[in-house]
Amino acid sequence: MVLVRIDCSAYSRVRRFNLTPGPPPSSPMKITPPSTSARSMLLEVRSVADFGCAQGVWLRAWKANGASEVVGLDGDFVDRSRLLIEAGEFVVADLTNAIDLGRRFDLVQSLEVAEHLPPDSAQTLVDNLVRHAIHLLFSAAPPGQVGEYHVNERPHAFWRDLLAARGYALLDCVRPRIANETAIMPWYRYNTFLFVHRDALARLPAVLIDTRIPEGAPVPDISPGSYKLRKLFVRALPYGVRQHLAARKGRSGANRLRSRDTAAHGTRAQTDRE
Repeated sequence: MVLVRIDCSAYSRVRRFNLTPGPPPSSPMKITPPSTSARSMLLEVRSVADFGCAQGVWLRAWKANGASEVVGLDGDFVDRSRLLIEAGEFVVADLTNAIDLGRRFDLVQSLEVAEHLPPDSAQTLVDNLVRHAIHLLFSAAPPGQVGEYHVNERPHAFWRDLLAARGYALLDCVRPRIANETAIMPWYRYNTFLFVHRDALARLPAVLIDTRIPEGAPVPDISPGSYKLRKLFVRALPYGVRQHLAARKGRSGANRLRSRDTAAHGTRAQTDRE
């Protein structure tokens, strides 16, 4: 059993629309051993499937921390020479089409992927996730978050309702624990939920069940006021302007990563010479 602790301080999803050069950072998520005070938050995770895995940066972290079986699914555009998981653990799949691997996993995740898929594929994506999941770690950009090729930003309640119709309850057990950890990217801090099939709720500790947001209840936006205002402003902009802003943001992030990697390479080279 492992306690999930999300640490996305160096994470940058590398997909066909991302300008980040080189391999993705090595620490997108850390899963830390449970402490005595956190035992009530445990989930048993031995197998993980990641829908929209890119090069497998999250799955590599799961493997490093005890998951014995991982499967990553993404499009044929992923450069297999840069995979961070074994080639046999990667499945080429179009997430807008029906997918059936013929089994379920301890945990299925899909993090900041849904907003990149066409709106008319939302139902198909959710069907794909629940077909393989009892526990689902899910995040998706709400309106106004802004990102390259965000074509389907939806309120949190939209995804909650789709999953509720398929028998899944929303547990808001992740966000309160990481909301103030500024080293984590804001979209994970404010968007990440655990969904669990209702038939499995009774097997969870009460501290998890108590975080359930009932169907029909509002799903709160826990982001700070400045972030809310930014989203409100961005939502009012034309789509083309939003994409221009997102592209500039992506290039800026890529330049920062390139500078960091160059500096790190120089440090390693100096150490080698010494």
